Amino acid sequence: LVSAPGPRPLVSAPGPRLLVSSPGPRPLVSSPGPRPLVSAPGPRPLVSATGPRLVVSSPGPRPLVSSPGPRLVVSSPGPRPLVSSPGPRLVVSSPGPRPVVSSPGPRPLVSSPGPRPLVSSPGPRPLVSSPGPRPLVVSSPGPRPLVSSPGPRPLTGGLFSWSQTADRWCLHPVPDCWSLLLVPDRWGGGGVSAGFLKY
Repeated sequence: LVSAPGPRPLVSAPGPRLLVSSPGPRPLVSSPGPRPLVSAPGPRPLVSATGPRLVVSSPGPRPLVSSPGPRLVVSSPGPRPLVSSPGPRLVVSSPGPRPVVSSPGPRPLVSSPGPRPLVSSPGPRPLVSSPGPRPLVVSSPGPRPLVSSPGPRPLTGGLFSWSQTADRWCLHPVPDCWSLLLVPDRWGGGGVSAGFLKY
């Protein structure tokens, strides 16, 4: 045990559970055992546990929560909220002026419905792209391409479903489908916003 009760008090016990505490303007507590813990509850509080489930929390102007275990989660609900979980199904979400949702697993999905909306699934599954003033192009790079709107008027609405059982696109809801909802672009880019919904 080592103690220094000056302006920056320090207490250290380097046994099975090391503890370091400094209760000044930036208090710090550290315990690097099987579940290391670092805590600094000042203006920018920080809590870290790098064991099976690492957690980093800073609930200030830009709150941050991170857990990079089997399911990594990073959350920052400020002006540009961010949520990330790169496990079997990676999801990155930032619902600010330029929302982005990404899931590059077996069914990769990238969505950014801002001034230049883009929804992309570049795997063996179909690809949907809407680059703003250009017309929407919905393409299935297999033997059956679905919808292409290369004319002067972009496609501004519609509902399509990807049938996993029939391995094709369908116009009406059927069991085990991914619905693709297309709505007019609300940011004045001339394109559309798109999203997938499984039901």
